[in-house]
Amino acid sequence: HRDLHSFPTRRSSDLNKLMLSSHAVHTDGDSLDEAFARGMMLHHQMAVDMSNAILVHTEDEAVKKLAQNIVDAQKEEITQMQSILDDLPKP
Repeated sequence: HRDLHSFPTRRSSDLNKLMLSSHAVHTDGDSLDEAFARGMMLHHQMAVDMSNAILVHTEDEAVKKLAQNIVDAQKEEITQMQSILDDLPKP
């Protein structure tokens, strides 16, 4: 079993930077629905990126399965949110 705490420090630092920057969503002029969808898309993409990163580094089958499930589910939801954005009225 590989401990998640042994995840390479450099990679963890990169992921922390991604997490911090991804929550800085500019919403001036966005409707509440648009701001929500855009913010959640960034949040979901962060989960996909983190899951893809751990897939490369882990040998633990349970972690691999969880990470792959996260990638699959979050990508589907990103697609749904993009569809919502596409359907919102344009100013």
